[in-house]
Amino acid sequence: MGFFKKGHIIVLLINIAVASIVLFVIGYIVLNRLEKYTNHGYYITVPELRGLTPDEAKPFAKEKNLQILVIDSIYDNNAKPGTIVEQFPSPNAHVKNNRAIQLTINANAPEKIIFPNLRNVAFRQS
Repeated sequence: MGFFKKGHIIVLLINIAVASIVLFVIGYIVLNRLEKYTNHGYYITVPELRGLTPDEAKPFAKEKNLQILVIDSIYDNNAKPGTIVEQFPSPNAHVKNNRAIQLTINANAPEKIIFPNLRNVAFRQS
């Protein structure tokens, strides 16, 4: 019962109060700095780039402080060759500063593949 003397309890309560205040102040400072570091609340609207070539899209991206990254190509008969068919993030999405926009462009010609001769060949051999 020596620990629960009046003087010890007061010291314990003072230590708990000081620790709580210090944790609150540190938490407030960290969250405030994190908000500024991540530009919380500041965003850029992604422009519509479909139908343009990557070279035509560069000025639009540079104006909005975005990067362009061609990641894939597909062949579509309905789209002009060399134009952007898909983009990620989609148009009018909100992104942070200096974000890379991933583009899929339409190939100039369909992919050419070598097709094996399957005439008079057993299924196991193909």
